[in-house]
Amino acid sequence: MPNLPDCDDLFQRFFAPWYSEADLASRGFEATRPDLLCYGDHIGKPAAELSRLHPDAQAGVIQHLSVAMTDAAIADFGQLVGLEPPLSGRWIQAIDQYYDEQNIAELIAESDPTDDANTYFITCIELGTLIAKMLQAMVPELEWWAESPYWESSLWHPATGHMIPPTHWAIKKFSGYGWDDGLAPKIFAAVQALREDSNDNEAEAD
Repeated sequence: MPNLPDCDDLFQRFFAPWYSEADLASRGFEATRPDLLCYGDHIGKPAAELSRLHPDAQAGVIQHLSVAMTDAAIADFGQLVGLEPPLSGRWIQAIDQYYDEQNIAELIAESDPTDDANTYFITCIELGTLIAKMLQAMVPELEWWAESPYWESSLWHPATGHMIPPTHWAIKKFSGYGWDDGLAPKIFAAVQALREDSNDNEAEAD
């Protein structure tokens, strides 16, 4: 079986070259982000207030991710796994089943890291939008926290101060680090964590 590269190596190969120096320096992480981050100081604040981008730029990024990239992802992955819209848990399970070590190795091998439209790069971003759409369907309070470059945008949960970086989930899925973790269990675990923390915060407030 293929020996897949680590997620951080793949980030450096396929994503790092497309950041500006300022954006790369401001990230706070040298490679992939943790699955679930907590910014307790920002609990209760809307994502629009936390983003570094001008409101007009935020709107453009969110439109690109939640509409253009999501529509492209549904078309591309739907054709790949033989499913029709709307998006559902069956899609995530089918994607998990399709992308075994061999298919991920082929995805990496066919991708040219010097091309910003290469298959690995675009597939990670598209899968990230599907992960985000599933999470928002289950937790409607999740907001897009728009950032630059656009694939660094994350989902923000104001009630708990948690951030979820969906593109980074996808990079991990398509790597030796997380190819067999299963996206469906990760999504349900994240939803459960948000609900539990939200309930705890409400209890403390009472």
